[in-house]
Amino acid sequence: MNPPVVVSWIDSGYADSSWIEAKSRINKPMPTAHSVGWLYHKSKDKVILYSAWCSIDGKYEDGCEGSLQEIATKNILSIKELSWQ
Repeated sequence: MNPPVVVSWIDSGYADSSWIEAKSRINKPMPTAHSVGWLYHKSKDKVILYSAWCSIDGKYEDGCEGSLQEIATKNILSIKELSWQ
């Protein structure tokens, strides 16, 4: 199992289906999001993280990942490994 990571990435900061004036979003900054999890996959297109996993006899079991998150690689600012003991 890989050590956990913190992925810092640019998020749209807006995911709401309500009616608003589009001009109200023009000067809003694009926020930096930070996701913590285990790196499952990294490619030129996307990174897949999981933040929960199952173990059998105390060992990680591939195929038993939960809370998946996909992040577009082009939005990623950094990936920093956390110490894991």
